[in-house]
Amino acid sequence: MKTTIFFFALLLLGATAYTQLASQTAEPLPGCNPGATDNTTVVQTDQALIEETIKRFMRGGDESDTTLLAGVLHPQFRVVVNQGVLGMPELRVIDRPAYFQQIAAKKWGGVPRTVNIVSISIANTVAAAEVKTSSVRSDITSFLHLVKGKDGKWTLVGDTPFPTPKKTN
Repeated sequence: MKTTIFFFALLLLGATAYTQLASQTAEPLPGCNPGATDNTTVVQTDQALIEETIKRFMRGGDESDTTLLAGVLHPQFRVVVNQGVLGMPELRVIDRPAYFQQIAAKKWGGVPRTVNIVSISIANTVAAAEVKTSSVRSDITSFLHLVKGKDGKWTLVGDTPFPTPKKTN
């Protein structure tokens, strides 16, 4: 229950930060002023680090490589599958160990995908990204949530995917 509350609080924080950053009338968040010359490099660096983290996450899934995934997934990582997605009757939260089991058993992943990072929003040490992928099995829109550790490393804490299976002949 605590981890579910933590994830939803993080999701709410990300949505709030995104709304504030997207608003043209909002005051810049401390440490995230896009007009500040000293911060521009940090944001660009964070953007590149987040993109690389996302690419490694996707490659780890494509190759069923739990070692690669372990390097980019936070210990509190969760996948949230909403009701109605993949026939789920209710919301389902999958923790990191269960996710690794699905990947290792090749029930999830194991198929190369094209990856399109649609957007990344950064608010200091949290970020949200919209990513669209396509494989022979499905097209997926994923909303990813990341956190920046004290070491400066970005890791994923959440993935909320919406897959659209492709029709088979």
